[in-house]
Amino acid sequence: LSFMGNDNKLYEAPFRIGRTPEWWDSQAVSAQVVGILAAELFGVSVQYVPCEDDGECFFGVSGCTGWRDTTCSIALGEAEARAAFEAGEKDKPDPLPDIMYMPELY
Repeated sequence: LSFMGNDNKLYEAPFRIGRTPEWWDSQAVSAQVVGILAAELFGVSVQYVPCEDDGECFFGVSGCTGWRDTTCSIALGEAEARAAFEAGEKDKPDPLPDIMYMPELY
């Protein structure tokens, strides 16, 4: 998939879905179903991102760096995203959000 980053450039990335990793609750099941449907119906590459609680997941969906520590700074370009990735504040080195969809978040 192609996504527009904060720097108005297009980036290729899989559809990143936040999912609780330790148990099969309604959130994890609905995340899995959405991922299967996206892959099967639209041929989209899907990646599941482990996410423990709503606060952490909200920051991940919002595109924050440092989201696993529930802090938020926005990486506006490739250099900032790469620096945040290398510092362990971001899971992926691109300026796209580390989580693109999280069921039951709102």
